[in-house]
Amino acid sequence: MAKMVHVTTLIFALAAVSTAVPTASSQKEIIQPGFSFATWTESRITDPTAARNVEALEKYRATQKRDTKRKRQTFSSCEQKGDQPALVSDAVECVQELAGRGAEGQQCDVSSAAKSQCRRRFAQIVTVKAYLDRGPTSMNCNDIARAVALILDSCTRDGMTVTGESNIDSIAVHLQEPLILKAFD
Repeated sequence: MAKMVHVTTLIFALAAVSTAVPTASSQKEIIQPGFSFATWTESRITDPTAARNVEALEKYRATQKRDTKRKRQTFSSCEQKGDQPALVSDAVECVQELAGRGAEGQQCDVSSAAKSQCRRRFAQIVTVKAYLDRGPTSMNCNDIARAVALILDSCTRDGMTVTGESNIDSIAVHLQEPLILKAFD
């Protein structure tokens, strides 16, 4: 009886391991070729001569998948904050600007409750700090660019619109239609 229990346990253990070990076909399902705003942002940070925002948008459109709705629903922070979503083209311009500022070592101010970090026509990047007495007062603009790139990768919708939120420690980064006017920053 004891041998039967050990054999049964061994069979269940082997079954679990065999399903957990990636196979060539499961690797193909996980690795999706195509364009990534996060990868593009990293290239802009390390090489200012890398693809510009217009080229990035062309690459995105060329590799755009039909599963954007599914991706948006599995990413928990794609909630729309304003009346309209931001335009991807304008958001990509902001990523390019923030990556350029960060590559020069510029720190973005995150000391206030809400701060507009970039605004282009129909897109705005806003950092939100829940507790003014905690967390950083500034961070490299590259970190904000990276957070926005993750939102672009996860939350871009049909019609080339996007909205969402990503967090960097205690700072929330919102990508939205413009809500905060520069005059009040």
